[in-house]
Amino acid sequence: MKILMAVLLQFSLAQSTPHAPQSLGESVLLAINLNPKTKSKDIQVEALHENALAVRAGKYPSGSINCSREYERTTENIVGYPAAIRSNVKLDDCNLTASVTLYDGGANKFAYEAALDQEESVRDSFNSTNPFIRNTKGAIANETMSAYLRLIGAIVGLNEGESYLKTLDVISSIATTTDEQGLVAAKIRGVKMGLAKSKGQYTQALSDFQNAVTVLPGANPEDFETTIQSLKIPASAAEAVATSLRKNPDIQATNASLRAADDSLRAARAALGPHISLIAEIDSNSSHDGLNMGSDFTEHSSMVGVQMTVPLSLGLVHSARAQKYSVDAAEMERNAALDDAKHGIESTYSQLDTEMIQHDLAVQAYTQARAVFLANVDKIKNHGANLPSVQTCLLQFDDMNLQLNNMVGSQANIVGYKFTIQQLAGTVFDQARISH
Repeated sequence: MKILMAVLLQFSLAQSTPHAPQSLGESVLLAINLNPKTKSKDIQVEALHENALAVRAGKYPSGSINCSREYERTTENIVGYPAAIRSNVKLDDCNLTASVTLYDGGANKFAYEAALDQEESVRDSFNSTNPFIRNTKGAIANETMSAYLRLIGAIVGLNEGESYLKTLDVISSIATTTDEQGLVAAKIRGVKMGLAKSKGQYTQALSDFQNAVTVLPGANPEDFETTIQSLKIPASAAEAVATSLRKNPDIQATNASLRAADDSLRAARAALGPHISLIAEIDSNSSHDGLNMGSDFTEHSSMVGVQMTVPLSLGLVHSARAQKYSVDAAEMERNAALDDAKHGIESTYSQLDTEMIQHDLAVQAYTQARAVFLANVDKIKNHGANLPSVQTCLLQFDDMNLQLNNMVGSQANIVGYKFTIQQLAGTVFDQARISH
């Protein structure tokens, strides 16, 4: 029995502990689901939903109960009477009132729809990558992407640095003069400094990753090339623009804000018209004089009626005009969001196309530089003929390192551009789920 309980406990812990993400998609998914910074946004949306329900409650019957008890003690002196007239009265009153709106021109309906639209707008804005809105799911996704890129970039630096030290040790074996030995030693010092820098960058990237995702990454996170292939984007800028109209959170937020403004305008206009309500009231009151018997009384009354109210208020007129301006402003905001998304997508696709060309050239240059360098290293290891000079090897080493940096930088840029396109098209969270 104890063994069974231990197994069940281990299984329960395994189910409740998030696995270490190995890819960018998995990392983004975990970040938006686990990062506590987004929880406050969810609570704010819940608060807006309760406000919408409060608005809708206006169409249902409402009522109130008012009860009171008063004590009144009086002393009255009348000229010609030998004694003062005193009273000690207890007054009880209880009133029950109920009403329900029969007609309001749609004011409550439109106000409720406006509240729901506003809730949707805020929810969409919390998925935005707008840097002026803190702790949105979009911002957390962007932080995750940035930390992931720096993490795998640091891993490349660490792996290549260790490899560089081994090859430089081979080159040092043919350094016969003091100058040559000094050149190799200086290069080794530079690589060791680069390794120290990469270790610091790795530690910082690891901390930033955990801060965004809340868990540490897996032992073997996907490299740049695998990450590039995993980020799926529309085939063209035009297709991405069409997708953004349906999924871009900033566009969706402005669409919802426009609907909310339009519904608020309808509600404001409806408020200018007549309102008809059904009213019912039951009232009971009694009086008891403790000093004067026979003066007590009890009264009961009830009433049912229909009440029509026609507002006569310049304030409501100005309120309706203000809502009309709000509709115009919301429409301009929506059009601006559409233009921004279109421009951003077209610009990013252009940059991506250029970067892809540069990436292909950088891969070719690195592959050639590495092949030439390692061929000479093999010659040195095998004590072959026509050994290269130390200076030639070091120049080839520098060229290979330069081309590697160009290739890695280009890879990081491509990931950034593709991720930006996903954000602008509104598919970044879809991709996270697909990767998961």
